[in-house]
Amino acid sequence: MVHSVTPIVGLRIGEVIKAGEDAVALGTVVTGNDGHDYILAKAADAVADAATVILTEPAMTVATGAGAWTNTNAALVTGDRAWFKKTAI
Repeated sequence: MVHSVTPIVGLRIGEVIKAGEDAVALGTVVTGNDGHDYILAKAADAVADAATVILTEPAMTVATGAGAWTNTNAALVTGDRAWFKKTAI
């Protein structure tokens, strides 16, 4: 399992954060021990596990499509927040 090497306490790459649960701000970027960047974003619609997504800024929402980020968490429902992996280093 990938873990953050960015010094932010309490975050877990790979966790799905449901509505009402505390998290760092959307758009926060950390580096994983695998060398990839990860960004915290919100699912604008359902997103399958391992799906490539398009990130929309400044809202920091993602939707399935030919984007530069990948869902490495689990299947997400609308409104879930999760860490998305930058597909290319």
